Amino acid sequence: MSCLMIFGKKYMDEDLGLNELVKETMCIAARPKLGDYIPFLGVFDLQGLSRRMKELAKPFDEFLERVIDEHLHKFSDKNQAKDIVDTLMGIMHSNEAEFEFDHRHVKAILLDLLVASMDTSSTAVEWILSEVLRHPDVMKKLQNEMERVVGRKRMVEEMDLESLEYLAMVIKEGFRLHPVAPLLIPHESIEDCRVDDFHIRKGS
Repeated sequence: MSCLMIFGKKYMDEDLGLNELVKETMCIAARPKLGDYIPFLGVFDLQGLSRRMKELAKPFDEFLERVIDEHLHKFSDKNQAKDIVDTLMGIMHSNEAEFEFDHRHVKAILLDLLVASMDTSSTAVEWILSEVLRHPDVMKKLQNEMERVVGRKRMVEEMDLESLEYLAMVIKEGFRLHPVAPLLIPHESIEDCRVDDFHIRKGS
């Protein structure tokens, strides 16, 4: 899904090793780094994580160059943008940007979108579905809302989302319980308190 949205086509992992590349990058990025806790050790790269990330940068760069070249061969100002690469190509060729915008910028944006969307999306869906399965009462409420808003004769569409309020709450609670990119040491409230109109209980 991410590749279709960003690049306009699926890239088979057998040809490019893209899946494994993204997985290893996310694995390295998620590992605790000594330099995050003891700053002066960060410059030594004792775990070799920075070195490995630099090694992974080359195959990523080659893949993105190939994608851009494929789009350049078929790009035309008259063509309607079919994916994000087409949109970025249009900006690059229009010369309307208020700053320098070339291949390097396109590759940086594509890399951000690719890495941020592939692993995080699947992880979030997996955790939220796991929580829904663990709470049958929540699943029943979701089913009732879906039947009331969408019905049984069609798929959910984007215009339905603002009416699916309980679904939105379930997704937000899933993100709260299982953040896809946890950046903080686990912590909790040591006493009851109020934040705006919300009551935060001790231990939450």
